[in-house]
Formats: sequence, C-alpha cells, structure tokens
Amino acid sequence: MAFRANSLQPLIVHWSPNCTFCAGNTECVCMLRMEFHTKDQTVTWRLEGRFIGSFAEHVQSLVLSCTSPHQIVFDLSEVIFVDATGEAVLQRLKRVGVQFVARSCYALNVCERLRLRQYPGAIDPLPITTAGEDEPTHGH
Repeated sequence: MAFRANSLQPLIVHWSPNCTFCAGNTECVCMLRMEFHTKDQTVTWRLEGRFIGSFAEHVQSLVLSCTSPHQIVFDLSEVIFVDATGEAVLQRLKRVGVQFVARSCYALNVCERLRLRQYPGAIDPLPITTAGEDEPTHGH
C-alpha cells in the first residue's frame, strides 16, 4: 500500500491485472484506508474499505513488526468487505492480542463469526478527519 508523503492517506491505486476482485475494470475499487489515533496507552487503527488480500497481509506485517508497548485496537466499523485472507489475518492478529471495535452490522458480524475480542473502551466514536484537514474533527 502506498501513502502520500507526510500523510496516512493512501494514493489512488488503479486497476491491476493481479486483482482478483476488479479484473476487467478500469480502476480498482479494492481500497483500504488506515488512520491511526493514539490515546493514553492505546493505538487505534481505523480501517475503511476492503480488508482483502495483499492489503490485509500488509497490515499484518505492520502490526507484527510494531515494537510499541501500546495496546493495539482495530476499528472495523467502516470495513465493507473481508475476504478469506482478511479473515485469516484478523484471526492471527487476535492471537497476538489485538482487540476490535465494531459499530456497523457488517463489522459486528465479522467479529462475532471470528470470535474477535471487542475492545471494552470503545464507547465514543473516534474523531473523523476529512481530506485537507490537519486536525481531527468530531462527528459522523
């Protein structure tokens, strides 16, 4: 996954013949956006889009290479699809202590099916950032 310099926003990725989901389309819709929020001793990774294939494997490698003592929490509320690779990655991340937030029906279903631990501190929604803003804002 490529990111813009000095930003956590991914670059636009165009269709690749290797993409099994978008083969034949002019632009790949298999995007995954990640945002990171730190509060106290917890780093929350907010994921948006499709948690699939090489995107999911890349996220796994980032988590497994992380040496931070902080608790890692994945907010899956904005994930719209998880493939078999993504499910396997979520299972592995569960085994290394990652906890999960799910505020949407789809994310709740994924967490229930895979028996992913829900993060107990997930009451308030995370701040939402929009393109071009430097600071997070609150709202939906």
